[in-house]
Amino acid sequence: MKAIVVGCSHAAGAQMHLGPECTLADPVAQTNWELQNSFPMQFARSKGYTPYNYSISGGSNDAMFRICAETIPDTDVVIACWTGSDRYEVAGQVVQDGEYYKQRVAHETVEDGRLNKIKNILAVNSLASYYNCLIFNFDSFQGIYDFNWPANVNRPLLTPEQEFCTWSFAQGFKTESTGHFFLDAHDAYAKYLVDLF
Repeated sequence: MKAIVVGCSHAAGAQMHLGPECTLADPVAQTNWELQNSFPMQFARSKGYTPYNYSISGGSNDAMFRICAETIPDTDVVIACWTGSDRYEVAGQVVQDGEYYKQRVAHETVEDGRLNKIKNILAVNSLASYYNCLIFNFDSFQGIYDFNWPANVNRPLLTPEQEFCTWSFAQGFKTESTGHFFLDAHDAYAKYLVDLF
């Protein structure tokens, strides 16, 4: 079964190459290694899926929706690793043969960002439901737990303590200087998810 992974830098495994496990010198090879070894990719492979990682460092919940809108019709499973509420995508300079818009991370008011994140989660889950895709909704950080999610939104982790960043900090895992975890945290969190499901 084909699975797509969408999310921000945590789902992309950003900066993992700075840890001792990665011995690759080429930056492109390092990025590919990070994408392949991030926690959602490990989770997907452990479930027997063939995963493709579309996560973007600095990515927004809007970007996750846009990517899902383009890829869900040809996939079986979506692993959505939702990012912070203060990120959104604005149309800007067209790049990559006109297919994608330049992405900008911006800060909104707390309530606007929260509503935007909810809108994107609902939209992606509606698409997945329409195309009969299994979907896992995980939060890298800043999950929304006080919203009455409809039954078609599969949010198996119900507390902030279960989010990737909060869980990894609680387990004592270290980060590099910009707050990204190394391979050991991704390995452990993927195992945590597999054991839960």
